[in-house]
Amino acid sequence: MALTDGRNFTMFPSYLDFKTRKENNQGPMTGGMGCVCPTIRCTESMFQALAQGFMARTIAGLGKEGLDFPGFIAIDVILTHDGPIAIEYDLRLGDPETQALMPQIQPDLDLAKVLAQCHSDQISLSSLLFQKDRFAAVVVAITKKYPLEPETQPLHVNLTTPTQKDTIIYHSHTFHPSVQPSQPVVQARGGRVLSVCGIGNNLDVAAQRAYSGMEAVKFEGMEYRTDIGTERRSVFITQGFVCLS
Repeated sequence: MALTDGRNFTMFPSYLDFKTRKENNQGPMTGGMGCVCPTIRCTESMFQALAQGFMARTIAGLGKEGLDFPGFIAIDVILTHDGPIAIEYDLRLGDPETQALMPQIQPDLDLAKVLAQCHSDQISLSSLLFQKDRFAAVVVAITKKYPLEPETQPLHVNLTTPTQKDTIIYHSHTFHPSVQPSQPVVQARGGRVLSVCGIGNNLDVAAQRAYSGMEAVKFEGMEYRTDIGTERRSVFITQGFVCLS
């Protein structure tokens, strides 16, 4: 993913999105069951090649066609034996990729000011600054019938505070059925209910914290993938998606 003012752009770190419902790329396609950032499947040299081969050419091509587009551009790239292939473009932040990307940003960086630069042609390679030696793993909790059938009744969600540090719970299809502060109740409408992000100095630690944080979430029929963060560089040619973030 890149942030562009229509001419210049700055890149986010690489990430790996897990699209299928079940482990090992099995089951139906979903909106996203998890994400890791950065992905060890994308080396620095590969990342730079993808940035110049896909992102730079895309932005230049838009300019040649007279399309002035300031904002986010995400390119989903699948790695094959014949080389990388772009399979999807999104002009927005994605879910669950954003949950993994935001914790990577330097805490003192004013993201609002950077976004404003998109409309004044001031984006540069150093507009976005990220923390070093930092990994994020995001695991999505879903309802049992997702993505094949919708839930017909709201589900009660039990939430406790995660026991480990550097763990974030992001809400998605949750809501409060009432506004009574003395009786805080969280319910879900089905689908991808929420996600848990673990952060660490390596991928193993980040994944462990994400799954530990998932223990703080309970609702009827709750399911999630158990293999987020277990990939290794030696098996990078799969049907998983490496994204230009």
